[in-house]
Amino acid sequence: MRITLLFLFGLLLQMASGQPDHSEYPPSPTGSGKQPPPGGPVLVRPYPISYSDNQFKVIIIVELVYDAMQFILKDNEYLASFDTEIIFLEKKSRQTYSKVWPSTFAVKDYDLTNRRDQFFLTWDTLTMPSGEYEVTFKYQDLQGKQKFQNKLNFSLPALKDLYAASPLFMVDFRDHESVLPFFPARPLASWGQLPFNEKIKMFLNVHSKLDSLLQVSVEVYNKSSSTQVCDLDTLLVLKDQQGTLLVNLPSQQWPEGRYEAKLVYQGKADSLIQKLPLEIIWLSKPRSLAIPEYVILPLKVILPENEYDEINSGSKEERQRKFENFWKQQDPTPGTAFNEILFEFYSRVDSVNRVWSDKRTPGWNTDPGRIILLYGQPDEVEDNSLSPIKPYLRWTYFLEDKTLNFTFQALEGRKRYRLIEEREIQNP
Repeated sequence: MRITLLFLFGLLLQMASGQPDHSEYPPSPTGSGKQPPPGGPVLVRPYPISYSDNQFKVIIIVELVYDAMQFILKDNEYLASFDTEIIFLEKKSRQTYSKVWPSTFAVKDYDLTNRRDQFFLTWDTLTMPSGEYEVTFKYQDLQGKQKFQNKLNFSLPALKDLYAASPLFMVDFRDHESVLPFFPARPLASWGQLPFNEKIKMFLNVHSKLDSLLQVSVEVYNKSSSTQVCDLDTLLVLKDQQGTLLVNLPSQQWPEGRYEAKLVYQGKADSLIQKLPLEIIWLSKPRSLAIPEYVILPLKVILPENEYDEINSGSKEERQRKFENFWKQQDPTPGTAFNEILFEFYSRVDSVNRVWSDKRTPGWNTDPGRIILLYGQPDEVEDNSLSPIKPYLRWTYFLEDKTLNFTFQALEGRKRYRLIEEREIQNP
């Protein structure tokens, strides 16, 4: 069975109709969660807001990946409970500032408890003076033995004429999240690792004794291509020497990779330049996309032999270029770095590899795997695989203009399935 762009067009229609392929791969770009989060299972970001020459309110932002928490079933929900503790030790005075706070979090879907691309956000605040601090963060699960501890260095400088905290990155709040009173959007605890295909916002917090108006420019460069991907200019107004600004970045246009940001604050009396590394990370990237040597092989299922042979010919670099060009031509949203059809197709590859692979054959190259790549999960399943006389498995797809039936023979005690019949019935 060979089909080309008709399959891709049908796939796009299926996604647009709100009928996702498999429950574990929702149509969101943050869907499957197979990559480990950067920086470990717990991310901690102390963020300072200055309010006098020597005092700061430090907002302690903590994100915990769902997979790191211990959940128990209670009242039809999966509940996680834990304590978080943070200790700031000023290195010269040895003065400590600490806070312990409990958190409780519940989800209704068991599959969410194992997600590595979803984070629970919690926070608290401390007030402390300028200084150089050693920070210890502790996490203690209250329903299991899970513990986590991390150390980092943190500086609160004595304020001079112009001070800008390192930018804090944000995304929109989710429907189920409580809004933080300090911020207009959901803060990220990572210091520069940003999620792929999110609308990233940059929160700027500035203290100036001499200027009430600053010109702010934001430039971002892709380090691998040495191209500028962002060039923004705006104004920041200060009141009582304090000012904040939220900058929307064109981050959905940025592919995975390393970047560098340059911020320039320019006033009449003073100026400041900040540079910081950034990295766009696709946490929910299908696993099959991460293996360049094998990424082209599943295209055998959807392409004519001559088209497949063309893409799979040439050097490694040529094959990669042709592979990228092929999917670029299918991208329904070419203005963004995220390709919905590519994501859905390789999410299906991951799914069938997990369910249908054996020692001899990857799941995408089995008869059931190929059908799922082409049509997604069946609408109806008739499983007669345990019959001692004629073991079989039948899948039915109800399409807009026709009904498809695929019957598989169960072999070797259901270890393998072979397609033995295809039926197509035109709808009246």
